[in-house]
Amino acid sequence: MTSGDGLPAERDLDIALAVASEINRVIAAADAKAGLLLAAEGVVLAGSAAGGAGAGPPFGYLRGAAVVLAAISVVLLVIALWPRTGGSSAWLAFPALNVGESPPDRPGLTQLADEAWAQAGTLAAIARRKYGWFRSALLVGAAGLLVFAGQLVSSALQ
Repeated sequence: MTSGDGLPAERDLDIALAVASEINRVIAAADAKAGLLLAAEGVVLAGSAAGGAGAGPPFGYLRGAAVVLAAISVVLLVIALWPRTGGSSAWLAFPALNVGESPPDRPGLTQLADEAWAQAGTLAAIARRKYGWFRSALLVGAAGLLVFAGQLVSSALQ
């Protein structure tokens, strides 16, 4: 039995599962990066809150801008980290399988390979969305960190 480009079904399934596994690794890397940036934004928010509540212009404005940018970045990071449990596979996506139960009618190799490729496509779309949200959060967060650093430098020069 062959599938794909004349590959044996077993090989096609192996390749599809390897692709899906690699995309899962990319998604995990995006989550790790977003988590680190979320921690950095926490530092900005904590530093801004502890830096003097009664600061007047222009320091209060700079602090406020840093807080707003950090908050926007946090929202974008939460969107990036939000779990996506939908899948395109009845057999290869964890929401579709019941714990402790063996599926009664398992599909053949060709159907599993087709589902594995569909799942890899779904995971690739998730990875693209995660990195898109992460990129946006990184840009906004970098702007917030620059404003925060500018506020620190300005207040040190006073």
